Amino acid sequence: MTRNIMFVEDFADGWKLYAKTGSGNRLNEDRTIKLKDRQIGWFIGWLQKDNRKVFFVHFIEDKEHHDSYASFRSREAAKEKLKGLISKELK
Repeated sequence: MTRNIMFVEDFADGWKLYAKTGSGNRLNEDRTIKLKDRQIGWFIGWLQKDNRKVFFVHFIEDKEHHDSYASFRSREAAKEKLKGLISKELK
């Protein structure tokens, strides 16, 4: 069931992408938000083709303000890297 919920899209050559986004803010030691205009974001999951699985984590930490969520930017960057990995390394 979790795998079905986490399905993102079909990739080339029969690979399937399963993943989840997340985002938040860095905290100070007293648990207050460190920099409200800067986010952290991640995209974590796996690629699968038949019984072969490749697990990954893509993490970003903003150095400046962005109008979009860090999690969405992390997802898009990770998808591009994974597509490159499939075309070059996972044949």
